[in-house]
Amino acid sequence: MHFSREESVMACTNCSRHKANCSAHRHFEQRLEAWIAVLSSPDMPVSVLEDIHAETCRWIYAHIGQVDVGLREVRPV
Repeated sequence: MHFSREESVMACTNCSRHKANCSAHRHFEQRLEAWIAVLSSPDMPVSVLEDIHAETCRWIYAHIGQVDVGLREVRPV
C-alpha cells in the first residue's frame, strides 16, 4: 500500500525519479517473496533472519536516501 501511494504521487507530479522508484520497489518486492520462501523452511538458522534484517535495513536506508528524496520535487497543488 505504501509503495502504491508513493508511486502514485510521483506519477501525478511527473517526478523525475518515478521510474527509478518503481523499479526499486519491484526489486524489493521480489526480495520479499524470496525471503518468504526461505523463512518457510523448518530448519532455517537464526543467521538467516539476521541477514534478512540487515539487508532490509540497508535497502530502506539507501532507498530513502537515494530515491525517495525525489519527493522533494513534489509541490502541493
